[in-house]
Amino acid sequence: MGEQTQTAFEDAAALLALALTPGIGPHSVRLALETAARLGLPPSAFIALPLHRLLAAFPSRRDAVAARIAEQTRAWRATARRLLEQVLESGGAYLSLNDTAYPRMLRAHLGRAAPPLLFFRGPLELLARPGTAVVGTRTPLPGARDAASVVARFAAKTGDVLISGAAEGIDITAHSAALVAGGTTLAVLPQGVLTWTPPHCIEQAVRDGRALLLSPFPPDAPWRRYAAVTRNDLIAALARLILVIAPQKTGGSVRTGLSGRRQGKTVAVWRHAPGALPRTLLGAGCSDLGAAEGIELEQQLHGLWRQAPALHAGPPDLWE
Repeated sequence: MGEQTQTAFEDAAALLALALTPGIGPHSVRLALETAARLGLPPSAFIALPLHRLLAAFPSRRDAVAARIAEQTRAWRATARRLLEQVLESGGAYLSLNDTAYPRMLRAHLGRAAPPLLFFRGPLELLARPGTAVVGTRTPLPGARDAASVVARFAAKTGDVLISGAAEGIDITAHSAALVAGGTTLAVLPQGVLTWTPPHCIEQAVRDGRALLLSPFPPDAPWRRYAAVTRNDLIAALARLILVIAPQKTGGSVRTGLSGRRQGKTVAVWRHAPGALPRTLLGAGCSDLGAAEGIELEQQLHGLWRQAPALHAGPPDLWE
């Protein structure tokens, strides 16, 4: 590694070591990153400060965070370096919140909830393109799969990146349909990039530069329910248009739709039958696609696509 690359590696390892430390969550990692920047120190130097300097640097009532950072062991830092090396060896890479390539739409739409670290495999430039998200159940009926495929093919036709999670059912159906149609796809993982095994079509697309795997979690993190919830906010933040396919009354797809509406995104819902649209989504101002199929569904999608912002708009970037 060159000197600059080695410095970036050590800084990313410092942030990952914080994330791995018990009692330190994403908000505390971001606080440490912001405090280090205010002091003009790289993260790797900041976390090595003695406790009295950390206490003096942090805002009031943050003594517990300072203590946790000071208690860090070399073992956590060694583990972080090993995981980063494994990510690089797998063909992946990482971004921290202070990297210029960090997705601006995540900072804009998630604010202080933007992940301090992102891990990925595939072409990062897909993050700079407009995206259409498709979310839905793991156990869809055939009609819902068909609707997800129509949306995915429409995204490929318009040049949008198809954005979804990585679950069986609607997610994988949408990814596969977009790739078969010649489009590109972005899978936001609810676990680490080293612990998810992509289906063959997505793995091949990553190698071909047509798919990106993205995760805000430590590279070795297993699937966790809370992680799936966090992942939903990222899907919403990355998309210009969000399609919720056959949602249940509650669940991840409903949360993604609501998150998108809070962010000011265009959100539409496809449903099997009258009365199947959750009231929470209807009350949030989501468009109702009914059970439209084929050409009718594509026509409705075209109208929504024209309404949706062409670029990732949002409030001013609070980090800059």
